[in-house]
Amino acid sequence: MDSLSLAPVRNSNGEIYRSCRHNTSQSTWPLYLKTCERFWKKPFGPNIELREIITRRGEEINEIKEFLKDNLETTNEQIDLLLERQRLEQEQDEKAQTMNAIHDFVHCVERMVCRRLNVAYSNLNCALKSNAINWIDVRTLLDLEDEYSSNGLLATINQIRTERLGCGHALPMTARKLVLSKDFVLSAKEVFLLSDHQVDLLGKLLDWAVQDLPESATLVDLKRAAE
Repeated sequence: MDSLSLAPVRNSNGEIYRSCRHNTSQSTWPLYLKTCERFWKKPFGPNIELREIITRRGEEINEIKEFLKDNLETTNEQIDLLLERQRLEQEQDEKAQTMNAIHDFVHCVERMVCRRLNVAYSNLNCALKSNAINWIDVRTLLDLEDEYSSNGLLATINQIRTERLGCGHALPMTARKLVLSKDFVLSAKEVFLLSDHQVDLLGKLLDWAVQDLPESATLVDLKRAAE
């Protein structure tokens, strides 16, 4: 079988180069083919493998991106839920503090009224039901018009006492900062869902309670006056 072999040849410039020529040696041809096979196939093998590696890495990176995206969305949802829960808890706490402050205010007024009328009670409900005092004396002391009844006053006081959240009192910090004003009375309408008539009644109690207190008196000042 003919084969090709590389033989040295000198060109016209005297340079030597290799030239292919037929070789009939059967032992040379398989070696040539093997050399060509190694020469042509070897460079392409690593390239195919590299492309496969790059493809796999790209797929892994995309999977990681999707995983991080899903986890980020889940984390953001959890953060939103926590913030919403915190907001609701804060609103609930503020509402409870307002309720307790209004309850403390009403209780102070009751104590002051009982003391002014010289009865050994700390709330009007017991004092009126025991006939230790009568409604005319209470109405005269508080300067209430005829439209306000004892039942209306006691119903408002009982509603505030029973509907407040918990059985605590206003925090000392709240009592020091809370100025006894019309806004304070209006807050009772919101947290206790009082009627306009009940809010007006609380306004009457407020006017009576602060008449001997300094300007911009706080709940702390009222508590001291009721002691």
